[in-house]
Amino acid sequence: MKVTFIVAPYNIIADCYGSEKSKTGEADYGYWMPLGIGFLASSAIEAGHKAEIIDCAPNGYSYEDVKRILNRSKPDAIGVSANIAISSQSKSLIESLKDDFEVPIFMGGNLATTLPHKTLENNPHLSFILRGEAEKTIPEVLDKLEQSKTLKDIPGIGYRENGNIIVTDPRKPVSNLDELSPPAWHLYDIHIYKPLPLQVTKIPVVPYLTSRGCSYGRCTFCFDSGIAAPKYRRHSVDRVISDIKILVEKHKIKEVAFWDDIFFINQDWVLDFCKKLKQEKIDIPWQGYAYINTLTKKMVEVASKSGCWNIAIGYESGNQEVLNRVKKATNLEDIKKKTKIIHDNGITTRGFFVVGLPGDTPERTMESSQLAIDMDLTFAQFNTFYPEYGTEDYFDAVKKGMISEDYITRTGAVYVPEGYKDAKEVSKTARLAYKKFYIRPKYFLKHGLRALTHPSTIPSYSEGLRYILGMAFNKKNY
Repeated sequence: MKVTFIVAPYNIIADCYGSEKSKTGEADYGYWMPLGIGFLASSAIEAGHKAEIIDCAPNGYSYEDVKRILNRSKPDAIGVSANIAISSQSKSLIESLKDDFEVPIFMGGNLATTLPHKTLENNPHLSFILRGEAEKTIPEVLDKLEQSKTLKDIPGIGYRENGNIIVTDPRKPVSNLDELSPPAWHLYDIHIYKPLPLQVTKIPVVPYLTSRGCSYGRCTFCFDSGIAAPKYRRHSVDRVISDIKILVEKHKIKEVAFWDDIFFINQDWVLDFCKKLKQEKIDIPWQGYAYINTLTKKMVEVASKSGCWNIAIGYESGNQEVLNRVKKATNLEDIKKKTKIIHDNGITTRGFFVVGLPGDTPERTMESSQLAIDMDLTFAQFNTFYPEYGTEDYFDAVKKGMISEDYITRTGAVYVPEGYKDAKEVSKTARLAYKKFYIRPKYFLKHGLRALTHPSTIPSYSEGLRYILGMAFNKKNY
């Protein structure tokens, strides 16, 4: 049986980040390989089926392009990957395919995982959905479809029966991640992916997960602390090193971006990883996410010497009361101390702040922007708060009637804390935070001189400037 996995056409800059579109109307940067469908494709192939991937956005594919490819490849099933940010685009894609292809169309991704009933209700032409980690689910589904058997006994799915929506029990996640195969890298056109300017140092680059879930998992706003959060598990160091070695030697990858919620979580694991990178003579730049409370000076020093060039941190807020309210369990003094250690070891920083968290106010958001300036972060991002399904803040917002009707689209500020007048003020404050951090002489001078001394980086800096200005001055809600 052959299955085609598709990511619908969308513009990452305008639709997901809220920045203005590029002059051509299409975003040239911002796309990463969609790992989820790569894992599913790999599982399908291992089970004896055939698979292909159509990633529309970075290829510039329209619906007609998708139909042309499908008419040529003639799949027996079509899977659409969807997260909440591109739910409307995914629905439009399914609508465009329903009359031309008489094969089952299904959906996976966090939209189907977190809102299974609503996903099936809003997409009447879906045959079924996959929920959660579906590497073990997809082979069972394809086998049943191939044999024209019912899907009702399969855990981790949703479907319709006699006009009713049936959601089966969740599938138990694989406890040993090393049992799972890596994504089907050969199905991607690796060279078309260009992340946002200055997010990487070399391309081609791949995202990689050494773990699933979050080992902390207590923040009131984060998906990985909610009822749909996966249990924390991590690959062995040897497995990760083996995968990276294959990526470098076979696929000619020049950088790896670790997408774990917290890569720098266990010092022994990190030190062993860095040691084995050197033992295997894997000399490539890499980056990862850190949590202030588990990041140690030793980790940073060793990581710096083994190729780590950037550490991303979810600071969330520059106000201690807000941090306490969302149970981040970090304090501002420790935040400043650990960030200085990163910079002292020659590693750049990417900081993430959330505008409009419970307890936040416009004044407190400006404290976040000032903290980013005081710590001299390399890059800072100010995202409007989105109450992730199943979290403490989600249920609190539902109880208080504070989530807007736009919740499932993830466009605009869908939650307004008591410290703000309305959604427009939340979005306006996010823009002001961007302006305060980026639109200042010291920042332009620092990065302008860096670009001039490294002429090859000028195009990336130019694109980065366009993105930043789009975030700062775009008057659409985000």
